[in-house]
Amino acid sequence: MFLIVISFLLSALGIYIWLFYENVKRYPKGPTPIPFLGNLLSVEFRKLHENLSEYSKVYGNVFTVWLPLPYVVITDYDLIKEAFAKKGDDFAGRTNAFPDTLFQNVENGGVIFSQGDNWKEQRRTSIQILRDFGMGKNLMEEQVLLSAQDFLAHMNSIKNKEAMDLRHPIQVFIANVINKTLYGFSYDYDKSDRLMAVADQFNAIFEAGKENKLIMLPQMFPFVHKLPVIGYAIKGRIEDMMSKVKEIIKQDVQRSLKNYNPDDEPECLAQAYYKKMQTNKNLNYENLLNVCMDFFLAGMETTTTTLRWGSLYMATNQSVQDKVRQEIMSVLGPDRKPTADFRNRMPYTIATIYEIQRCANIVSLNVFHRTTKDTSVGSVPIPANTFVIGHINHVMAHSPVYNDAERFRPERFLMDDGTTFNKEATEQLCPFSIGKRQCAGEALAMVELFVGFVTLLQHFKIEPTKERPVDLEPIYVGILLPKPQPLRITPVQ
Repeated sequence: MFLIVISFLLSALGIYIWLFYENVKRYPKGPTPIPFLGNLLSVEFRKLHENLSEYSKVYGNVFTVWLPLPYVVITDYDLIKEAFAKKGDDFAGRTNAFPDTLFQNVENGGVIFSQGDNWKEQRRTSIQILRDFGMGKNLMEEQVLLSAQDFLAHMNSIKNKEAMDLRHPIQVFIANVINKTLYGFSYDYDKSDRLMAVADQFNAIFEAGKENKLIMLPQMFPFVHKLPVIGYAIKGRIEDMMSKVKEIIKQDVQRSLKNYNPDDEPECLAQAYYKKMQTNKNLNYENLLNVCMDFFLAGMETTTTTLRWGSLYMATNQSVQDKVRQEIMSVLGPDRKPTADFRNRMPYTIATIYEIQRCANIVSLNVFHRTTKDTSVGSVPIPANTFVIGHINHVMAHSPVYNDAERFRPERFLMDDGTTFNKEATEQLCPFSIGKRQCAGEALAMVELFVGFVTLLQHFKIEPTKERPVDLEPIYVGILLPKPQPLRITPVQ
C-alpha cells in the first residue's frame, strides 16, 4: 500500500512538472523557473529592479520571470509605449492578488489597484473633482504656493542649519498640499508627529515586503496565508501594519465629513466625492476611503522623496546648483513666487528637475499590469491574464538616449541652444508611467516639484556638511529612498 501511494505521488509530481514546463513555453523566454517557486530563489527582492535589468541583457527587451506566477517584463521604452499606450486596453488590468490587494479597503477598490468599470468610474470621478479644484490651474498652484510659504517660514525659523536633514520640512510641505486637497486641513510643522508616523509606517510596510520573498506565494497558493505561523509571517504581519494606515485615513475622512452637508459647496476631495455619492450609485464610502488612501500615499511619499533627492544632488553638484540659482534670480529675483507663468523662462531649472527625477528614479518597479486578452508586444505573443511589468526604472537608467546615464547632467534634456528641450530625452522621462494607467496626480506633482525646488534654491544654498560627505546610495524599499543625512543650509544673501 505504501509503495502504491508513493508511486501515485511520484506520478502526480511528474505530470505536474511536465505540465509546468509545457506552460512555460507559452511565455516569452526568460530565466528557467523551477516548479512551485519559479525564479524566487534566484532573485533578490530588495533589488528586484536591478535583477530584471540584468536579465534584460541576456533575454532581450521582453522576457518572463516567474515570481512564482509568470510576469512578462518589458524594458524598452518604445515597447512599453506600444503596450501601455497604443494597446492600453489590452494591458489595463491589475493583478487583483496579494500583495496589491493590501492597499484596498474593498475588493477592486480605489484608483491605483482597481480595474475594469470600477477603475474607470473612480479615476474619472477623482480627476473631475481635482480639475474642479484647479489641478493644473491657478487654484491648485495657489495652494502649493501657500504651502511653500509656510515651508519657507519654517526653514527661516530654524536658527542652526549647519547640519540639517530636510526630510521633515519637505514631508510636511508636500503632505499639507495633499491633505488640504483631500481633507481640507493641514499640519503645523511643530505638530506633525501623526503625519510622520504615517510616512514611517508606509515605508515600514514596503520594507517588510522587500525582505520577504514568500509574500508572493499567495498568488499561486491562496491557502498559505491561512496556515498558522507561516500565514502570519507571509501576510498577517504586513496586513496588521497596513490596517494602522487605513485607520488614520479613515479618521481624516471622518474629520472632513463631520460637519459637512451634501447640499453645501464642497471644499475638498472627500466632501466632493461624498456629494457625488448621493446621486451616483457607483460611488460608495469604501471607495472614498480607498481613493483618499491612493492619492495620499502615492502623492505624498513620491514627491517628498524626489525633492529630498534633489537636495542631495544639488549638494554634490555645486556648479549645477549655482547655474539654477542664477537663472532663478534673473527671472524671479529674490522675492517673486515661482508661478507657472515663469516656467517657460527657466529651461535649465526645468531640465535640472527632470534630471533629478531621472537619476533618483525612485519607483523601482511600477504597479503591475495584467493583460485582459491574448495580445502581443513587438510581435512577441503574451497570453491573456498575464501579469506585466513595464520596467520604467530600466528605461530611465539604461536607455541609449541617456548615453552617460550614471552622470548627473541636466544639459541632456536641452538642445545646444540651451533653451529648446530635447524631445527624445524628455519623452523617455516617464516617472509617472505611460498610457491609460499613468499617474492621475502627475499635474499636481509637477507643480509641487517646480514650486518646492525653486523656493528652496531661491532662498538657500545647499552644501555637504564638513564632517560627512553626501551618500547617494539608496535605501531599497518600495521606492528608492535617500538615506537620512545632514546638509549645510545657508540663506542666500
